[in-house]
Amino acid sequence: MTQQQRTPVKIPEAFGNFAQPYRYRMYYGGRGSGKSWTVARVLVCLAATRKLRILCCREFQNSIADSVMKLLAEQINDLGLSRYFTVLETTVRAHNGSEFLFKGLARNSQSIKSTEGVDIAWVEEGQTISQNSIDLLLPTIRKPGSEIWFTWNPLEEGAPIEVLRDTLLGSDNAFIRQVNWSDNPWFPAVLNEERLRCLNHDPGNYKHIWEGDYRRYGDAFFNLSNALLDDAPLPLPAACDCVYAVMDTTLKGGQGNDGTGVAYFALDRFNRTSPLMVLDWELVEVEGALLEDWTPTVTARLEELARLTGARHGSIGLHIEDKAAGSVIIPQLQRRGMNVHAIDSKLTSMGKDQRALDVSTPVQQGLIKIAEPAFSKTNIFRGQSKNHFLSQVFGFRLNDKDALRRADDLLDCFCYGIAVGLGDNMGG
Repeated sequence: MTQQQRTPVKIPEAFGNFAQPYRYRMYYGGRGSGKSWTVARVLVCLAATRKLRILCCREFQNSIADSVMKLLAEQINDLGLSRYFTVLETTVRAHNGSEFLFKGLARNSQSIKSTEGVDIAWVEEGQTISQNSIDLLLPTIRKPGSEIWFTWNPLEEGAPIEVLRDTLLGSDNAFIRQVNWSDNPWFPAVLNEERLRCLNHDPGNYKHIWEGDYRRYGDAFFNLSNALLDDAPLPLPAACDCVYAVMDTTLKGGQGNDGTGVAYFALDRFNRTSPLMVLDWELVEVEGALLEDWTPTVTARLEELARLTGARHGSIGLHIEDKAAGSVIIPQLQRRGMNVHAIDSKLTSMGKDQRALDVSTPVQQGLIKIAEPAFSKTNIFRGQSKNHFLSQVFGFRLNDKDALRRADDLLDCFCYGIAVGLGDNMGG
């Protein structure tokens, strides 16, 4: 770009002067502050004006779709800089030699260690980053004058990112700023309506979601009101793209062992406000040896739901956790010609807290709703008659010391189902 072609790019004043170099830039706060939007915009501008190698990372990146690549591409287009950049399948390059790289920290330690010559590293969703990843990243970004930027929505006091921030408070080499919706001069009206709705109907979570406060320890992680409309479940949709189910299996039945859980979902990407809906659920005692014979009842229910919801692509199948009995029955069912898929092992290998964290954004935004059949249903499981789906999902707590004694099969199905249906459309 020539000097004549450069025009000032507006960003919120709260983010400070990006012409001033800092080893660390840390931006944290609630939703609507424009953290990711602003950082992406600034990085695109910097990459357009001088040759830079920029590493964009997060704790977990199962695919390039999990990265900020789409956000960067949108900023390139919005700024009218498309002729200066080439957006490839796994990277973004500028014609002046600048390059954006995208990596997950948790499972790519050797790849991260070998990444050299990075000018700026941007860590998105910093609230999920582990201490091991911080210890890996900081000494890796070693080029003279290199910088490390963090953006995050605070979750828990004492999280690794919060400890790192506290160690840098007062440092001349760190710019640290809390930014919230009120610091965003372009805060959209539609988000303000969501903010006010949360303030009026979910005041217990308001400060965490919108003002960047920590989530209170021991509080339920998912808020049921976010999955309802005017405090009520929704009817089955009249139309959707497709339906699918998620199954969490067990090897042995009986007290002290897991049950087998199933959750049924409808996906409608034309519905921007609530693209995913929980239609129904099952929680049963079926030992692993009998699952192959029981599973056809699940696929039959899927076909019924496809008909009831007018699914344009019908049922896209049953996704099964590739652990416990799942690792055995998946190939058996596939040999029988059933539309069955293994859930990505990168998802199943996560801990429950991490899976919940990964899907928390669309749940908080109200993108996942509950249909009346799933909301009103009860069944008897191990002597308890209740809605086990609502109990497990909306009774879940992070760092729950009693978690080993709690049933969580339907919680797992809920988290898996969101990841399967929405992928990277899970916000940030």
